[in-house]
Amino acid sequence: MMRKNRLSSAVMDALMHDIKNPLASVILAVTSSQSRPGLPPDLGGMLGMAYSSALLVQRLVDCAQRACALEDGRLAPERRAVELRPLLERAAGEAAPLCGSSRARAEIEISPRLPHEICADPDMLRNVIVNLLLDAARYSPNCAGVRLSAFANGGRAVFCVSDSGPRCPPALLKSYFAKHPPSALRRLRRGAGLNRRYCLLAVKAHGGSIRAENSAGGMAVRVEIPL
Repeated sequence: MMRKNRLSSAVMDALMHDIKNPLASVILAVTSSQSRPGLPPDLGGMLGMAYSSALLVQRLVDCAQRACALEDGRLAPERRAVELRPLLERAAGEAAPLCGSSRARAEIEISPRLPHEICADPDMLRNVIVNLLLDAARYSPNCAGVRLSAFANGGRAVFCVSDSGPRCPPALLKSYFAKHPPSALRRLRRGAGLNRRYCLLAVKAHGGSIRAENSAGGMAVRVEIPL
């Protein structure tokens, strides 16, 4: 079984690597076209959508590769002191343009009781937050109503990303971060959940926990990692 898993991971890793080169060419072609003078507005809008979609695919490929590396033990967090506010603001800034909406930037609320710095892998933690913000925006009307809050709970830092999308049946909440989510969850929250899988593995690598829960206005994902 372990040999089969390693083989599957190697095939996935090779596939993701082969996708990157043509995808980079697509992104370069779109950005070159966007810079042409006298571009008709409707064509500019379509190129903008194509650019956002290509960046989303690029992120999905990166997350799939990193998830494989985390699962195989080839990738581990490089922890160091991280300033929280700049990291969270950068994550929100990265996620907003990928949603294709000017209303997509999340509201950020950081508790004054939370230390200014925590010990974590900054790239890994930022990617977790970006993925959760994208997931929340995808299911919120017009990508609006997404909130990111951070606070302390005992000896842990807690990050909560909430959306205004459809709530999830309680029976499916436990499968939200599953490697192979049930078909009912795939229909409700479109896709195979590769980004969510990366989030689970990255948070666990930090000795933390992650869970999905229903909130008053939609759904929320709660991440906890040691301070």
